[in-house]
Amino acid sequence: MASEDFRAATTRRHRFPRSIDSHDSHADQRSSHERTKPVGKHFDGLDVVRTILALTVALGHFFYLNGRDGSIPHSFILAVDFFFALSGFVLTQSVLTSSNRDLSGFVQHFAVRRIFRLMPLYLLALVATAIVQCLQYGSSTDPFYYFLVGALLLQDIGFAKGAMHIFLGDTSMGVAWSISVEMWVGLAFFCMVFVLRTSRTQLACCCLAIAVACAATLVNDSPNFLDVHYQQVNSILTFGALRCALGLSLGCLAYITYAATKHVAFGTGLCSVLEVALVVGCFLLYGKMSYVRQNEFIAPLIFAVVIYVFSRQSGVISRFLSARVFSPARPLSYAIYLIHPLSVVAFRYYGLAFDWRHAFFYIASLLALSFALNRTIEQPGIRLGQRLLPSPRGS
Repeated sequence: MASEDFRAATTRRHRFPRSIDSHDSHADQRSSHERTKPVGKHFDGLDVVRTILALTVALGHFFYLNGRDGSIPHSFILAVDFFFALSGFVLTQSVLTSSNRDLSGFVQHFAVRRIFRLMPLYLLALVATAIVQCLQYGSSTDPFYYFLVGALLLQDIGFAKGAMHIFLGDTSMGVAWSISVEMWVGLAFFCMVFVLRTSRTQLACCCLAIAVACAATLVNDSPNFLDVHYQQVNSILTFGALRCALGLSLGCLAYITYAATKHVAFGTGLCSVLEVALVVGCFLLYGKMSYVRQNEFIAPLIFAVVIYVFSRQSGVISRFLSARVFSPARPLSYAIYLIHPLSVVAFRYYGLAFDWRHAFFYIASLLALSFALNRTIEQPGIRLGQRLLPSPRGS
């Protein structure tokens, strides 16, 4: 992951924390052809939050994957649950404002947007991972089949069984579990959103039922709280898919609530109090090295509330994060999340120490590389997807 975006509407992503997909609000809201573009709102502050959390994941893996477990709280794994919820929120807005009128047209537009948003950089990361794997393991490299599984984003929907190296947590394909589930679980989920788009009550009830079922299964059966991804719930489902479905459902509920109450004036003062309270609450729950891991199960719900409050963009924190000075950082979360394992490999190759002094250089170089990849790979892919989108059906 993994989900993602991850900007919020497209993707959006623990030894493996999307979603970003993960899964970005700007990218999704501008990715449709002009004649089909949704009339959604941009959530600039939330884009910046996602980039900050993607950097948190990168920093967490920098230490945890190299034996420095005591350097940062293990709660960095929860960033992917925020990515899933944010994707659920912004993609629900995109679906509900879509000009498509039939399901097949919606699926086609959704697939084209996601493929051209995610795959150009993802395939580059896959090639780089394949080269590193061959250099590291030689004849012990995983069979070609698993690279094909990775290329099709099938790794966290039951096709990774038997892989030895490619889907480990220190590879880009390993952390892409969240991108895998956000692609395929997201496709099914947002088809449901599209079908039920004319009845918000029915949609909310379905999302609530999915969230309760996923949360109950995670609480009762998870072997490692929310730090689960490739582990199988049964012969069909992975725990990563449950985390994705839970986050998407809660994010969808947050958007339905937002849409129903966006004309209700909260005021800058109240929004500021709520934002500060939520941020402080998150730090109290998850900011300590010895935080209570059972509290991980309520993190997706807390993140959905955070997204709802920050989406109003009226409080001091959300207004600060929406400032133009942060504009360059808004689209970087997906690249940061996907390529940071390759940066860790580079540190190992050159024998650099995994300490806080080198961590600052690691983050700075990761930001620079992510900025370059966003401009040269991601944005051209999004523009190509725009040109290939057909006219909406039934409009």
